[in-house]
Amino acid sequence: MLVLLWLVITAGVITFILIPGFLFTTILQVSLTKVIGVMSPIAFGIFLLISLILIFDVDMAKYLPRGRAPRAGKPYVTASLYGFFFGAVVIPFQLFSAFSAQPGREVIAFLVRHRITINLTAGIVMFVVSVYYLVFVFRIFG
Repeated sequence: MLVLLWLVITAGVITFILIPGFLFTTILQVSLTKVIGVMSPIAFGIFLLISLILIFDVDMAKYLPRGRAPRAGKPYVTASLYGFFFGAVVIPFQLFSAFSAQPGREVIAFLVRHRITINLTAGIVMFVVSVYYLVFVFRIFG
């Protein structure tokens, strides 16, 4: 039973990953190059905003809604939905799957201990990169 639910969750993740490619290439008949040309400046604008949030150490958790994960009533449908939405966030966290439990806890403790320095450094780097791409690559200001 658990293996089958795991497979359903995995199918949900794969479905989520396939939908954007199918949507743009088949239904909209737009090449991914054109999509990237439009989406990249938007993404770097979002990165610019996120960099400011990191630099000024804004606690975004207090502005985000809290709630329970939706349940469909049927375990296989719920598992599929879980996998589908999990597909959106799973990629960046693959790094931590390489660690066993104890080293993973040590890495997380280090990140928590140095949160302000890490956020400030990451925010400054993201800000510089975003401004460079928005001004010199995409030329949105000129």
